[in-house]
Amino acid sequence: MDLTYDQLAQLIHAKAGVTVDPERIGEPGIGFDELGVDSLGVLGLIAELENRFGLQLGSELPRTPAELLDNVNAAAMKGV
Repeated sequence: MDLTYDQLAQLIHAKAGVTVDPERIGEPGIGFDELGVDSLGVLGLIAELENRFGLQLGSELPRTPAELLDNVNAAAMKGV
């Protein structure tokens, strides 16, 4: 399983109520705060991804969507 920017953008919209362009969240240095997603929204995203894919993503919050995507995909590869 590889989480894509499109899927992450859909999840951000569903869980945090923020509509984002998938291309924008892949830009280097674009943080969740710049997209209008606060730390509670990020926690909701993490919880959903952990539940959906049976992952443990750790306790440190990612600062960017790209970092979250990398963490999810790395954790999924470890579980294979």
